[in-house]
Amino acid sequence: MDAERRTSIRHRTLKEAKVVLHDSSTIDCIIRNVSEGGAHLDFTDPVPLPDHFEVLIVADNVLVPVERIWERGKAAGIRFTGPEKHVPPSRF
Repeated sequence: MDAERRTSIRHRTLKEAKVVLHDSSTIDCIIRNVSEGGAHLDFTDPVPLPDHFEVLIVADNVLVPVERIWERGKAAGIRFTGPEKHVPPSRF
């Protein structure tokens, strides 16, 4: 089970976010839960994601590099791979 592989506790949340691809295009999503090491993303439609990308947490204006761990239908699990960066609100 996924819960057995987790190294930290996940906390429920409901935050607006955007997947930021290498060409700077974005895909809207919702962060459903988050832990120290990663998060669960939900999309309105199935979206093929690359192995590595960034996630913008809109309310916090924070951009985080991530790695896709799993993908099922309209959901994906990600692992944070680097430090977060604060970005100007209008960047994306």
